[in-house]
Amino acid sequence: MTGIFPDRWKESAIKPLPKIPQPSTFQDYRPISLLHHLSKVAESVFTKRLRRSLQTKLQTHQFGYTEALGTTDALVEAVDDWTLALDKRETMCASILLKDFSKAFDRKQHDRLVRKMIDLGCNSTDIAIAGSFLTNRTQQVIVKGQRSEVENSDVGVPQGTLSCPIFWLIFADDLQPPIPTVKYADDITSYVITSGNITTMHHTRATAIDVSLGDRI
Repeated sequence: MTGIFPDRWKESAIKPLPKIPQPSTFQDYRPISLLHHLSKVAESVFTKRLRRSLQTKLQTHQFGYTEALGTTDALVEAVDDWTLALDKRETMCASILLKDFSKAFDRKQHDRLVRKMIDLGCNSTDIAIAGSFLTNRTQQVIVKGQRSEVENSDVGVPQGTLSCPIFWLIFADDLQPPIPTVKYADDITSYVITSGNITTMHHTRATAIDVSLGDRI
């Protein structure tokens, strides 16, 4: 009711998990946040309510973190479009642009996320809770039982939290180029089907890349 997430629940213990069998640099690890149990309970209630309110607000073509949809659905959507188009005699080429956001969860700016929730027409209490949840967070790294000093975390969303996926859906919702696009979490595929000659195809592809890489985030 107050829209305040308690500071005690915003303390994270970061446990680095290896992304590859033999990690050699810190980039080879994924920072997973270990959270207070009460924080997870509160998040569970909050995210369920937020998902319900966003069902009719978010754009389509997002297959990640979406109920009853997965990687297979995203692949079928894209490949079906490409094969149907290439089966037509007049189609000469399908130009495909694959985009992946590096450190997508770690770089989200809190004020922009709140503005996007306002633009989507989210409930004012949900917006307040989200803002409170993300700000004034602290974290410390734990490796082999050793703990680092406690540091403030003023950017990004803690990986391992229940709200992390839904916050990304909100954050990337308006990243929708004016060309066919299939999104799976932070992986985005845009494509152009062309029937012109090779020169026209190159021009179309350049235009598509320029449009789809616009900094909407």
